[in-house]
Amino acid sequence: MSELEQVIQGLPDQLRQGWELADDFKAEGKFKNIVVCGMGGSLKPGRILRLLLTDAFNKKKIKKYFPVILGADYSLPPEATKDSLVLCISYSGNTEETLEVYRQARDAELEIFTFSAGGQLEELAVKNSTPHIKIPRGVQPRMAIGYFMGAILRFLTNSKIIDGEKIISQAADSLEQNLSLLQAEGKKLAMGLKNKIPIIYASSFFAPMAMTWKINFNENVKIPAFFNEIPEMNHNEINGFVQKLADFKILILQDENDHPRIIKRMAVMKQVLEKKGIEVVIINIPQSEDLLYKIMALDLISYSIALHLAQAYGIDPIPVAIVEEFKKLMG
Repeated sequence: MSELEQVIQGLPDQLRQGWELADDFKAEGKFKNIVVCGMGGSLKPGRILRLLLTDAFNKKKIKKYFPVILGADYSLPPEATKDSLVLCISYSGNTEETLEVYRQARDAELEIFTFSAGGQLEELAVKNSTPHIKIPRGVQPRMAIGYFMGAILRFLTNSKIIDGEKIISQAADSLEQNLSLLQAEGKKLAMGLKNKIPIIYASSFFAPMAMTWKINFNENVKIPAFFNEIPEMNHNEINGFVQKLADFKILILQDENDHPRIIKRMAVMKQVLEKKGIEVVIINIPQSEDLLYKIMALDLISYSIALHLAQAYGIDPIPVAIVEEFKKLMG
């Protein structure tokens, strides 16, 4: 079994193990927003957390809304104040942008929690008595999402922000029950993607998952891919298909709860673009009341697509040689 196959099979247990990792951690102070800082796969938990807290607030499962501010740079976001809770996430623990933000947050005397599998971030956290949640080693950063989400939701549950125990257990159990179906869907989609440039679209709410699919094509299949959100792209990007300069294949992620006009836009897009000779597939997001399950199921499908498409190209999905070369040249 390849490493990516192991990740696919192990995703439900990642959530459960992540929950256990943050058993003794909770925020001490009061805060008005959550700042999540990281790069690449280590910022993905922040995007998902934003969706989960928005959904929980809209469904009145939490009384207060906590804005989630994302930081993917060398600077602490300007929205960060003394009322912010800062989560610094770096799977390797050596991401230079995240280390710089950690130092800035500490200088500003903000409440900080760090997440890594080791590295300099853990060393700094230990040195400065910053709470540190250690993530297991053994997977690529982009494939550790279950550990991160389990740990973050346990931490926020301990801090009385959200009741995450049911969220984690339901998502993990549903993933386990539907593992074969989700893998089969990914395999089926992969069969029509060889020698195509994927473009992934979704509603504004699910745009972070369209971005995740795009990243999985980049990192695991080593091909260009792009994403955008609907309805915004209907007002500009759709005009870019007048001239067909490459062999695109459009994947639209559609949720049963998308606004009816968004669903109609997706159908009309398919009709209009297919007249231009562009393949369009509308993919139904798995139905569930459990948003985390939907998110993780989409992740699993995209991993399965990447696995089978990488096999079709005869490449190993795991190494990211060009990223490593870039980091080496950056010194």
